Amino acid sequence: MDDIQKQNMKSDWYWGSVAGLCLLCGLVFPYVLFGGGAEILISFTGLNDTPKGYFLCGVAVTLGLFSLGYTLSYLFRRLRWMK
Repeated sequence: MDDIQKQNMKSDWYWGSVAGLCLLCGLVFPYVLFGGGAEILISFTGLNDTPKGYFLCGVAVTLGLFSLGYTLSYLFRRLRWMK
């Protein structure tokens, strides 16, 4: 991998993380805090009302949003260069 590809990947991870944090703070936190969304997400893991279930829910949502942000940033960069 050359230096340009490394810088592009770093940029994609940075902007993907920023997008993931924005989605996390703007959409997920209010839903989990005020809408009871944590119980719905934890029910998929089978660890209902345990600390491990809440931890796993938080990790999964955060990593999922960061990965989604990275994917969107990567696709945006690819589509921009295809013009």
